[in-house]
Amino acid sequence: SEALEQSDNALVLKSAMKAISESNDASISFMAKPHINLAGSSCHLHLSVYDENGKNIFVGNDLNLTDKTSCSNNLKYFLGGIM
Repeated sequence: SEALEQSDNALVLKSAMKAISESNDASISFMAKPHINLAGSSCHLHLSVYDENGKNIFVGNDLNLTDKTSCSNNLKYFLGGIM
């Protein structure tokens, strides 16, 4: 189903962001308020980028995140630009 596919995509994105941040000696948190004494934010984005043929450019096997999860270099560079 579409909902299951979107859930899978969200997990892949979180895994990619964690792997990329760790490879750059940084950390990332998906908690709404990770520190009790600091302001929190539960703001988040849902992003997809498609090429001219309608293919999601984040999907690919360029970067292995886990044994079962990978992403394209496009996603790695996109996230690097955001971070």
